[in-house]
Amino acid sequence: MDSHPNNENNIQESFHDMELLLVKQQTKWDISLNTTSPIDIGKRTQIAVSKLRALVKGGNAKMCLVSTPGGIDRLAVELIDGVERKFTAADFHFTDYSKNRHLTIVRNSILSLRFKLFL
Repeated sequence: MDSHPNNENNIQESFHDMELLLVKQQTKWDISLNTTSPIDIGKRTQIAVSKLRALVKGGNAKMCLVSTPGGIDRLAVELIDGVERKFTAADFHFTDYSKNRHLTIVRNSILSLRFKLFL
């Protein structure tokens, strides 16, 4: 706030992601993956207790919460074929959720994969 004492718009933009505040966020994804490249699912601010639920069919995958779209992380949540996984954002092992906001999924196999995510 000290950087913009006379400019309320800059104060607001620096503290809030206005797109996320103004747009209703998607809470369910049903995606078919035909690539082994990381897929950016979306940008979402999490807190440690944020609940997620994921199900993959057709192979194993991993989900990451990262700072860049399509990025990957070594501390990803592993998803096993046909097993619904319920977890929290704390399972991504981050403490600064303001920087790590992009959910990414990566297939572990060359098979076609169907993925469902619920927030």
